[in-house]
Amino acid sequence: DWSSDVCSSDLPVAASPPPVAASPPPVAAEQSNVDEGVLNDPRAGRVFLSSTAETMPQGSWAFTNTELLLVGASYGVTDQFQLTLDTMVPIEDLMWFHGSAKWQVLKAGRLRVALQGSLGFARITGSDTFTYSLLGGAVSYCFDDGCNSLLNIQGLTGFSLSNGDNGTLPVLLSVGLVARLGGRVKAIVEINSGYVVGDVNAAGDGFLATYGLRLAWPAIAVDFGLMKPIVEGGSSDPLPLGYPWLSFTYRPE
Repeated sequence: DWSSDVCSSDLPVAASPPPVAASPPPVAAEQSNVDEGVLNDPRAGRVFLSSTAETMPQGSWAFTNTELLLVGASYGVTDQFQLTLDTMVPIEDLMWFHGSAKWQVLKAGRLRVALQGSLGFARITGSDTFTYSLLGGAVSYCFDDGCNSLLNIQGLTGFSLSNGDNGTLPVLLSVGLVARLGGRVKAIVEINSGYVVGDVNAAGDGFLATYGLRLAWPAIAVDFGLMKPIVEGGSSDPLPLGYPWLSFTYRPE
């Protein structure tokens, strides 16, 4: 057989394939410093009326409309600092503007602390403009790692800038609870009251209780509830359960 005369060394040898470069290790995505509860709820910075210690993500903005009359816009300068401007549709020659800043100074474990400051003015046609400033802060304690539920305490004091008489200062206190019930639904309860300290010391003769629900998506949040003034001695309130409250917030994703 002629094929037996062919040496194996004379057969062509297949070239070895070039070495394959090793794939670089995957790069871990940068972890956001914003709470899950903020990302899933554009109104996480508020209970009903009061402000929480949560702030908006950097570069995001939100629009809020409350009872059709109050409108506002917020912008996240950083993940811990935001600016807000509120105003209202003029009614009976009343004009009102309110600008505020909130800075989250502490985020440790489940504790959040924010400082707040604001300037505002109100004017009624034919009357002098009333200007004022509010200073204070908020403390929020999260019940879960994502801060979808929290207990909030806010304290503010006001100064009149229209005149130099600030011997008596109003103090506004608020305690609020936001509890996630499941899915998109949260229960909200808030109690507000006021005091006067300084030359005259006095406490309010009652408080304002608000309770209701929030439906929250990453881009939309809707609050609806009842606002009930409770005063010492009671009152002949035509709506025993409280006055309806509706607020809508939109934040583009």
